[in-house]
Amino acid sequence: MAAGRPFLTTPDVPPDRLAALRAAFKAAMEDPKLLAEAKKARRTITWTDPKVMEEVYNDIMNASDAVIAQFKELM
Repeated sequence: MAAGRPFLTTPDVPPDRLAALRAAFKAAMEDPKLLAEAKKARRTITWTDPKVMEEVYNDIMNASDAVIAQFKELM
């Protein structure tokens, strides 16, 4: 899985507002007109559940110094 262009918000967003933002964004990502335009532009749009992305980012943010050092070596 790749996180090509993630969208973020500020910390401590009220749960009801966060749910509304996520629902609206998901609806946009599934909109047939948007998907048709993306196809014409040869762009891929893929919806990834926010809970999955939270896990990915938490793993990255909590990586040990040894893992970060290994990553830097590989890059």
